[in-house]
Amino acid sequence: MQSIADLIRGVHQCLIAEIAFDPDPIPTGATTANSDELSQRNLAIDHSDNPGSVETHRVQHSFQIRPTAVSLPANQRPSELMIRWDGTPRGSSGTLYLPGAAGGAVIDLADRLYSRHALKLVDAHSIELPVIGGVTYVPIPAGAAQDLAGLLTVDLPSTVRAGQVFRIVIHQVVDGLGARPRLPPPTLPGAAHRRTTRRHAMPEAAIVERPSTARHILGNFQFSVLVQNRREILPPILRARDNLTRVLPTVPTEDRWHPVLVRYLEQVNGRVRALGGEPEPPEPHRPEHEATRRFEGKVAGLRFDRFGDFEGFTLDTENGLRDFFSRERAVEELVSRAWRRRIAILVIAERYEHRDRLLSIVLLRPPADE
Repeated sequence: MQSIADLIRGVHQCLIAEIAFDPDPIPTGATTANSDELSQRNLAIDHSDNPGSVETHRVQHSFQIRPTAVSLPANQRPSELMIRWDGTPRGSSGTLYLPGAAGGAVIDLADRLYSRHALKLVDAHSIELPVIGGVTYVPIPAGAAQDLAGLLTVDLPSTVRAGQVFRIVIHQVVDGLGARPRLPPPTLPGAAHRRTTRRHAMPEAAIVERPSTARHILGNFQFSVLVQNRREILPPILRARDNLTRVLPTVPTEDRWHPVLVRYLEQVNGRVRALGGEPEPPEPHRPEHEATRRFEGKVAGLRFDRFGDFEGFTLDTENGLRDFFSRERAVEELVSRAWRRRIAILVIAERYEHRDRLLSIVLLRPPADE
């Protein structure tokens, strides 16, 4: 169980509204993407300095999107991010960081889908988005086992001035079943209603609604940038820095949000330094031999909680049994295979509070029959 504060993954505010009407209940499993009775709005406000250095003009926003389905029908396009810059000045540059997706796969998809584009590969998981028009499309690759966590960073030019506001709106656009509200037939009183009902009676099958497969928006959020002077923007940036500094140690390194929060915090710390604010809190000193720890052995058992969900494994080492925590499906599959095949592994971990936190797993020796 985690507190609400420990679940913070950014600075935006999210509101989901439900339209409750008893005769028309909300179906189980409905989402804001496929029900006209649910509505969600996300709003983030970040601040840019004027004039300041490059880092004081840098703003960022974390987000989560759904990957393209692996078994995509031949007549459907991959999911896309549609980024509306809405007045963001030319000369700005965005960077999209998706640690759960390969940047090369994004560029390959863009080359195949678009006759031309301005997307550029920055590193293994980052794509540069030059602001040269009103809208930028970014294809989302398939293959991820869960939703993708990401970070959008925008570097504004030095020409921005205090008082300006820029609104960046991000939509996830998908093919598939979209929302299609249907109005009930009008109800007429008394005999008129009975006559109308008989006159227009139709077979049940004739009024079954066919779902739409049109391209539609699955979700969206708005990222607003307010240009102010450093005296005004430093306090909220310090609060964001303090929140991220506190939350990051609570997120396991194998969690999809961990690399996003690491980069997010690095950028916020850079903004604080450039604004002349407080230095970042020093990390607690740890002896070199305690920074990372290495354990070699074979998997002795898998652990599951009372709901049957994977929560870690036990390693049999020369110095006894050692427990490691993880809820990642990929880790479960890897250690399950190592356990069944008796494969020796090397576990690299770091000491965090009173337990070892998993960093990586290395398969050392295959079994004799492979």
